[in-house]
Amino acid sequence: MRGFITIDRQPGSAMMALWTTSCAESVPTHVNAVVIDQKTDSDVLWKVRTLTREAAVVLTDGSDPAGLPLDETPHKIDAIAALGDRAIVLQRRILDAVEAFATRPSAKTGAPPKAPRKIVYPDFEPVPKKDHFVAASATTQHRALAAASYVRALWRYWIATDEQRRRRTRSPNGASPWMMPPDLGGPGVELLPADFVAELRIESAAVGELRSTGEPLLKAAGTDEQPAR
Repeated sequence: MRGFITIDRQPGSAMMALWTTSCAESVPTHVNAVVIDQKTDSDVLWKVRTLTREAAVVLTDGSDPAGLPLDETPHKIDAIAALGDRAIVLQRRILDAVEAFATRPSAKTGAPPKAPRKIVYPDFEPVPKKDHFVAASATTQHRALAAASYVRALWRYWIATDEQRRRRTRSPNGASPWMMPPDLGGPGVELLPADFVAELRIESAAVGELRSTGEPLLKAAGTDEQPAR
């Protein structure tokens, strides 16, 4: 999976925007943005296909994917909030493990500590909210950017959460398991939770014969960019 492609394609507008968000060195980042005029660009299908291959496609509110060369049904933007839900569940498990470690009996004597061990607890930020990511203007590129930024924020939130788990998997002298139980003891950061990835609909790598069709995607004259509703 190369990342997420956020598409804004509103009914009644000839313009379409695709925003690419991927992860390099554990930091989700916007890496590409394309705005296409579906009335004049004869390479629309090829561009959409090459941009979306091996990625999960996410639609902005109100977008219509009809006629686009996609293998899978795109995800609605609200569905990506499940990534934040996964992070919150992991946070609770991390905190439970840290609390259990603070009161764990001595390995030598088996006696519980007289007081909980002094431990720095992870400090988690609030989960990103969709309504905090508002388009700067009612244009396709700004709607796509706002939605893609929400996706990026959720992805970064998950990674930041898992980083707190990773930091507590090995003691200062390298012993493992440490604060985290064995089932949370993976030595690296998980860029996305496996069960979340399993639910994603990821486009294939195939491109096919789509370039230079000679016809724009919208053959009939459409309207210009319209304000979002």
